[in-house]
Amino acid sequence: MNSPTHIIDPDGEAIIVLRNPNSSFAETGAREITQSPSPPSTEADSMGSIAGVIRNGNAESHLQKPTVNPPQVEGAADELTPAEEPPLRTVPEEAVPEEAVPEEAGPEELPAPFEDPVEMDHAVNESILENPLHADIDDKPAEPCFRIQVSAKHLILASSVFKRILTGGWKESVQYLKQGSVEIEAESWDLEALLIVLRVIHCQFSHIPQKLDLEMLAKVAVITDYYECKEAINLPASIWIPALAEPIPTPSSRDLTLWIWVSCFFQVPGWFNQATSTAISCSTDRISNLGLPIPTSLMKSINDRRETAIGAFIHELHTMRDEYLHDIRGCSYECRCIMYGALSKNLQSNSLLQLPVPPFSSFSYRRLISDAKSWICPDLVERSSFYRDNHSYSCQQSSFQHLFSGHRDTIDGLELNDYVCDKTKTG
Repeated sequence: MNSPTHIIDPDGEAIIVLRNPNSSFAETGAREITQSPSPPSTEADSMGSIAGVIRNGNAESHLQKPTVNPPQVEGAADELTPAEEPPLRTVPEEAVPEEAVPEEAGPEELPAPFEDPVEMDHAVNESILENPLHADIDDKPAEPCFRIQVSAKHLILASSVFKRILTGGWKESVQYLKQGSVEIEAESWDLEALLIVLRVIHCQFSHIPQKLDLEMLAKVAVITDYYECKEAINLPASIWIPALAEPIPTPSSRDLTLWIWVSCFFQVPGWFNQATSTAISCSTDRISNLGLPIPTSLMKSINDRRETAIGAFIHELHTMRDEYLHDIRGCSYECRCIMYGALSKNLQSNSLLQLPVPPFSSFSYRRLISDAKSWICPDLVERSSFYRDNHSYSCQQSSFQHLFSGHRDTIDGLELNDYVCDKTKTG
């Protein structure tokens, strides 16, 4: 085996070969996965390699390298073959005047013909073999690769995935049993996150950071989930989670999705409830799992609750408007006219007069409630026939602040017990 770039166990029998390291992680717009990617759990195709399934949580398909076709040379010799020369016409001597023929004039020289077509074809083929285009393809720089020396026994003990790789009849297990050493390929993981997980598996706690930011904690969780070694990670996670000082973002964002993933995987009920509440209340569109192995049922619950809340409030606004129109709401004719007009104008200015439909893009529940409470209604003035003067009239049905005072701008979050983010506990 080649020399390792990182040594976790100097006496380790296994080398984890990390290719395409530090690839993009949880990018906005990433293809959403419907379930956590799972390594094979059976021993079918026992001689197959598991290397092809070691990938990151983005679950993106591998791209095939484009093939470069050499230029077509078929018929090249034919194109270079000179055209046949027309036969020379002879002119009788008496037909040509004597003075018209110079003394030293000879027959006009014709251009030399090309080389033999067969030789030309051979030369063209040789030039193609020496084409620098092919040399450029062969001389491409090698992709970055890290080789991490680890203990196979530690991997087998801590991870059910590594146990299947090394003992389950795969190509790697056959190599390990025959040679006593083995290479296990992995792809796209963040190098630092992978090293943290491997050091935890090898109980090297003095080499493990005491604090992780949200991004790194999410990466560690994805790797832990994939290799099914959460039991080994639980101890350091109990230190990382309380030390995470980053606040849960109020507006919906990529970090909010990371919070949902981390709080779900590491089972932190308070974080989970707050993060899902923010996602339901503040999102302006359906949220995606960003390629993270967040349960589909969880993402569906968040999006469904958001759309249900927004749809219910918009329906309430239109029902209220109809009640003013049909004299069901309001204390007087003037009150109903003013409130019907004011409500119609505010609905129009907020793009709500025509009923929007799910997923209610650009609308958030919190913003809708906040805006509705701040809508302005003209003062209602009552005319007194006895004193022939006007004075302001107070009506609870003519104040948007009063009408919507019972509406909270925050929707309760989800309960963690209703969802399982650890695939080892499913089924």
